[in-house]
Amino acid sequence: LLPVSSTMGASPKKKSVTAGQGQVGYVVKLSITVVICFTIYFLTKPSTNGTSSPTGGMSRAVAPGRKRTQNNLGFWNKPSRGEFTPAIAWLMSYPNSGTSFTMTCVEHTSNLSTASNYGDEVTFKGDYSLSIYPRHPEGPFWEGLSGKLGAIRLLPQQYVLVKTHCGSRCVRCPPSEYIETYDSFLDACRLATGRIAPDGIKQDYLYPPERVKKAIHLIRNPFHNFVARFHLERKNAVAKKKTEWIEKHPLNAIGFQVWCQDLDTMYKKEEFQTFEHNMVKQLQLSPCHGEVFKFIQWHNLAFQLTQKLGIETQIVYYEDYATNFNQTLDSILEFLELPQSDTPRSFSAGHEYADYYTFLDKRRIRLLVEEIASEVTWHHLERYFDRNNSFYETDLSEDQVPKSKQSGRQLGGYYD
Repeated sequence: LLPVSSTMGASPKKKSVTAGQGQVGYVVKLSITVVICFTIYFLTKPSTNGTSSPTGGMSRAVAPGRKRTQNNLGFWNKPSRGEFTPAIAWLMSYPNSGTSFTMTCVEHTSNLSTASNYGDEVTFKGDYSLSIYPRHPEGPFWEGLSGKLGAIRLLPQQYVLVKTHCGSRCVRCPPSEYIETYDSFLDACRLATGRIAPDGIKQDYLYPPERVKKAIHLIRNPFHNFVARFHLERKNAVAKKKTEWIEKHPLNAIGFQVWCQDLDTMYKKEEFQTFEHNMVKQLQLSPCHGEVFKFIQWHNLAFQLTQKLGIETQIVYYEDYATNFNQTLDSILEFLELPQSDTPRSFSAGHEYADYYTFLDKRRIRLLVEEIASEVTWHHLERYFDRNNSFYETDLSEDQVPKSKQSGRQLGGYYD
């Protein structure tokens, strides 16, 4: 240790110093050395209550507005804990599928931190992105002891839940931007975006998929998911004060229908250039067909990826939070080997949105989903298209649909 070596390397005391003075000086130095040794030991020692020590491979607290540097990341992980501890457990979710609720619920209940592939979400503006692995700054990233997301929480000992939306999720984009291959989807799942010292410029990093040991695959009713995507775009339009767009797209079923119509007509030319003719006909008969295609492609590739990589995966249906909250949360915590240390966050089911679609809309979307979905994807989505589902008890009347939308509603004999 430094104090010991500095003592050993010190110059001999002058002869004028008495023996008693020398003994006192030695005792003082030895005491200081012992204190420093015990301080380092307890700071780097793993906690026995299921949480990590504050500095065991983690960031120390940093004053607000101060940049984190590689010199204040704290002590490294002890070798006995492994280089990549905690292991990554992906939260794989198509956007607006209940990602935020799942992440915050896990944090509140376990009182331990989660992480994200998207560094700016978990660090203050002007801060460097803080990797969960100190020797590997490429991420994933967490908030450290900054308190960006509220209460200061430590990393778990075994698995840390990491947010990833993967690919095939843009809204206003042509097929060339949302069609994915297995390889491109895998890269999107492991793509971390952060600001690394010393320049702090936002950059993309790919971490090895071998670090991912578990995954939670989150699934939401596709009909609800499409409406949630509309709500998010409208929320962004309100924030940017896009008055004309907001007036054209009211926050109701009519606004959603107009939004779908906009997307359905925006990339017709590109669709004919990308897909086979029969596929284009199937796509364009379904309302919000681009959204449907992206949603199904995303889940097809997510199932393929976890199976091919041999990642242990748990399927979580967003709707189960409403019907069986305690069992759903308990299963997630058990899967991630996390404790239940605090009261879980309450869940609100929200609107059903059945009246945002006509009966014909629901039928056409089902036909397109059946055409595109892989066997395993359809197995997990079929519940949402069951005629006995309460979602089918209410429909939007055809008379309420904007005329510009009604004009393209004839089946044309294609599915007859």
